Amino acid sequence: MQPWLTNWKIERALGNGGQGTTSIVSSLDGHTSAVLKLLRKDGDDQARRRMAQEVINLRVLFDAGCRVPRVLDGNTHEFENREVPLFFVMEYFPGETLAQVVEKNKGLPLEKSIEIARCLAIT
Repeated sequence: MQPWLTNWKIERALGNGGQGTTSIVSSLDGHTSAVLKLLRKDGDDQARRRMAQEVINLRVLFDAGCRVPRVLDGNTHEFENREVPLFFVMEYFPGETLAQVVEKNKGLPLEKSIEIARCLAIT
């Protein structure tokens, strides 16, 4: 059972994080590109709670005006039901990741780090 396939088509793999994998997806009507996040250890209760909390945090920050991806779809509210594979879909912003920028520049000066943090936090 892959509940994300109800609304999304996987286009290509994007990357792997600490607890999950991400893919670029498009809406079935073809109007929206987004990022699908899936848990690697979907049977791990702690990982399931963390994913649910991640979605809550993204929604709170987005509603507060922070520059974070908007959550478009998902089922993390079912994190207690281990039979349901968890997922969420968020806005996709093409370009380099912060990790790629830091690696390319072999770090960032404090002033640049503060500038990036302020840009993310203030609309």
